[in-house]
Amino acid sequence: MRMADGNLFVLLLLICFILLISGWFSFLYRDLTVSKLFIYCFCALLLLAASLSPITYYPRLWIHPAFILLTGIFFYMLLRLSREQQILLVSISVTCAVFLFMVHEMLLAYGHWNNFFFRFIVLLTVWSVSLYGMKEFQEQWICGWLILFLLHGIILVFYYERLSPIYIGAPDVLDTIGISLSGILVFRGLSTLIGKWYEKMRQALM
Repeated sequence: MRMADGNLFVLLLLICFILLISGWFSFLYRDLTVSKLFIYCFCALLLLAASLSPITYYPRLWIHPAFILLTGIFFYMLLRLSREQQILLVSISVTCAVFLFMVHEMLLAYGHWNNFFFRFIVLLTVWSVSLYGMKEFQEQWICGWLILFLLHGIILVFYYERLSPIYIGAPDVLDTIGISLSGILVFRGLSTLIGKWYEKMRQALM
């Protein structure tokens, strides 16, 4: 039985929130230079937004509240970076988004994100470019988000006549965003944990 689109995003968000409260992602406060209260409040708002129905501006234009919140926080994070970092991230993200759109067309996904092979290639690309192309966690997260944001925009522009409604932040898009960003978060958490274990072992052997 297949899980409904959008449920995976909520589930991943809830799991990450629980792990965050439990202390597994304590590096977030340092790497993002924000307080615990800010992250807790944002996660709670995002969970609430994820459970809401899309906002309808016109009969054919829907926007998901969770996508609005994510867009706001990631562009805020992007604007905090230096000019050089912004140019680098945008350049890489545009290149990756265009490449993934070409993949989307070759796989005949027709504007949808729940095509298995398309989503697999998207995740592989996002993780590879973000984790191995960027050093800092904040840059990795922003890069991953920006690739998906631009790809989503390109697909909507080219398929606006075929899609009905035009759904900005559709559930299948949110699922892909959730898998991508939580994957980067877990990788960072594991690498931090392994680094601490290695340092303890090195000190014990000295």
